[in-house]
Amino acid sequence: MLKILVAEDEKLIRKGIIGLIDWKQYDSKIIGEVGTSKAVLEFLMCHEVDILLTDLTMPGVCGIEYLEQLKANFPNLYIIVLTMHREFDMIQKALRLDIVDYMTKDQIENEDFEENLVRILYKIKVEKIEKKKMKEVFCSWNRGIVLISLKEEELEDLLGEDKFFIETGLYLDQKSYLIPFSEEVISYIKNSKKEIYGVVVKDLQGKAYKRIRKEMEYFRQTKLFYLYEPHIRIYELGEEKEKRTEDIEWEKIFKQFYRSEWITDSKFYHQSLIELANLQLSQEELTVFAYQLYIEWAKYTGSDTIRYFDSISKIHWWYEWKEWFKKNREILQSQFYDGSNEMLSNSMIQKVLQYVEQHYREEISLEHILKEVGMSKSHFSKVFKNATGDTFVHYLNQYRIEKAKVLLKETNYTHCMVAEYVGFTSERYFRKVFIEKVGMKPTEYRRRYKSKIGHIKL
Repeated sequence: MLKILVAEDEKLIRKGIIGLIDWKQYDSKIIGEVGTSKAVLEFLMCHEVDILLTDLTMPGVCGIEYLEQLKANFPNLYIIVLTMHREFDMIQKALRLDIVDYMTKDQIENEDFEENLVRILYKIKVEKIEKKKMKEVFCSWNRGIVLISLKEEELEDLLGEDKFFIETGLYLDQKSYLIPFSEEVISYIKNSKKEIYGVVVKDLQGKAYKRIRKEMEYFRQTKLFYLYEPHIRIYELGEEKEKRTEDIEWEKIFKQFYRSEWITDSKFYHQSLIELANLQLSQEELTVFAYQLYIEWAKYTGSDTIRYFDSISKIHWWYEWKEWFKKNREILQSQFYDGSNEMLSNSMIQKVLQYVEQHYREEISLEHILKEVGMSKSHFSKVFKNATGDTFVHYLNQYRIEKAKVLLKETNYTHCMVAEYVGFTSERYFRKVFIEKVGMKPTEYRRRYKSKIGHIKL
């Protein structure tokens, strides 16, 4: 029999919950009721409790901190949260702490409340039985298939009467069931009109069910998220190790999505997505990652950042995230290539100016720059002229001449050495450009402005 503690500071609500259903009918019993978080902890220290049905906002420690204390001190306790909170982050944080479920107080008067509560009680009862079995049982066959449901329906409901092969298996949880491998089962999964999927598992013999369950949980939370596509029904569980990419690689890949090549270079774009998938981020981590990118993109597209959560609300798998990235890239591309987004174009020009600053001493061709930013020559020339008031060649020459002026004043380098140092391919061309930009020869400029203090070291 399941032993239940009800925790709620409002007495009327507490009594209402206790009298809501015939607990005995569902092999359950209310063994206590309290009104503060302190009383909850004291009761749990002195009594054996299976389920805590608790409010989050009682006097004393409350909210997520309250749940964290409970999970830390009573890891085997099943917790059902009863709250007024509908906030997304509050519910998400509670679920991450591995509570069984949550129910809002305004559902108490709803006809579905009893039905939902009974469903949760049944779920807990089955899980307790399976946990007990898993502590004692080792798998006796070497190869198996885990039947899984990836939708809201639990596996038992989804199978209906199609249970001809399930008697020899074992529930791992309410949405996955382990059975011996057979071609009959593979065929059933592939041909079923119901959304049932299979994961082939090897080297099972002698392995504890508890370990199999843990490996399957990790596979579903990480690998399957990236492998799943609706048309694929059979997957394979490998040797799963919780290996995560270094933080420095996270930062490196994040920066790639800011580069102009992400918009202009298809190969770079697809490689960036592959590297992102290799990070094996969870759904929550990926949501945060993409949100930071969306904020940056919104500067150029004018999108309302609030729309981000609408745009990802139905995303559950990596293949759907790839489609989301594709759509946002197409938006940026359309505004970038037709020149309609001046801010985006100017951002690309800033990247060109930074490139000149870092590479002016090297050979820089206009063709190379066009490849870097992915613009046509006419579009780039127009945008660059609007941003700087000059052509790219004139801007590059002017930048190099300014660097040359410093060297002429502060060093004893020959004119030939200065020309080569700042990126000119010949002294003759350097002298010609210098006269055009400065109005005098390099020799005259050095004689007039050479420093009397000393020379800089290069």
